[in-house]
Amino acid sequence: MATAFEGERFDIGRTVSRGFAPIGRHPALFLGLALLFGILPNAVVRGFAWSGIASASALGGIAAGLLTVVASLVGFVCVFILQASVIHAAVVDLNGGAPSLGASVRPSLSLILPLIGLAIVSGLGYALGFALLLVPGIILLVVWSVAVPALVEERGGIMGSLARSRELTKGARWRIFATLIVVGVIVYLPSMVLTFAGGGIAAAALRAQSFSVAGVLLIVFNGLASMILAAMVAAIYLELRTVKEGASKESLASIFA
Repeated sequence: MATAFEGERFDIGRTVSRGFAPIGRHPALFLGLALLFGILPNAVVRGFAWSGIASASALGGIAAGLLTVVASLVGFVCVFILQASVIHAAVVDLNGGAPSLGASVRPSLSLILPLIGLAIVSGLGYALGFALLLVPGIILLVVWSVAVPALVEERGGIMGSLARSRELTKGARWRIFATLIVVGVIVYLPSMVLTFAGGGIAAAALRAQSFSVAGVLLIVFNGLASMILAAMVAAIYLELRTVKEGASKESLASIFA
């Protein structure tokens, strides 16, 4: 049966605008998520490395190593809490709702094990793909680009979410790839400039076992970039649902039931 959306194509400009819109409407919420689950955990992890705990004479090598591993695992888990929380908040906002910190974080915490499982499965796929002359890895990045929102919002499980992402992205993958390139350049350009410009400062700070201004700014920029990219993934997901399935606000609202 024909729908009102038949013939409509994935629109890059509309998607990018959708991705930034929730952040503009709820800056405190999204900046708070970036701070809690992106910037602070990253600072703690780097603090362990930069403070010399890896070779701490007071704690001993084994204890210092265990602390570093634990800090790294906490940072790893926080990455997925950030991504899932931002995606949920962005989807709620783009669906006309009012996202909140607690309502955004709760689903992420309840799905942390499936999220980690999804990260492991997809990460192995990406690693294999990039090992095969790069192109297959890029293809998988696009094909599985909306697996996380599919898991968070539709609760389809690990393999089901990967299959759902493959289904949704079919026919729009070049446009999704272009969207990710555009947004990636926008959000990571400050980090890239800072990395090259402040590399010498950061290296000197590392030798001195201390944070540098460049290092701190890099942590902040990377946390904000992760938050923005997660919001953009949510926008890509909703754009695909709307264009490919003719999903209205009412039908999209059913995924929160």
